[in-house]
Amino acid sequence: MIDQIMARLRADPPDQLLGHPVEVADLLPDTDALRWTFPGGRVVLRPSGTEPKLKAYLEIVVPDGSRAVAEAQVGGAAVEAFRTCWVSRTSDAP
Repeated sequence: MIDQIMARLRADPPDQLLGHPVEVADLLPDTDALRWTFPGGRVVLRPSGTEPKLKAYLEIVVPDGSRAVAEAQVGGAAVEAFRTCWVSRTSDAP
């Protein structure tokens, strides 16, 4: 199942995250991972090496160091990345 999800994400990556354009990098053949970069952050997706699950690493950069801004961005990016990776790619959900 994880291989199928990764194949779908490679075939149809998101155009945007948090309303920003996404630059997609497929890290094959070096590693089975995808990197989605957008202004102020990135998401790296890869299968777990030991469990049947997909891991997502989220990095948000906030130049002014505002914790509240960073927390809002992380929360929004996490929700959108989850929807992009799971809900919209594995079902007919809107």
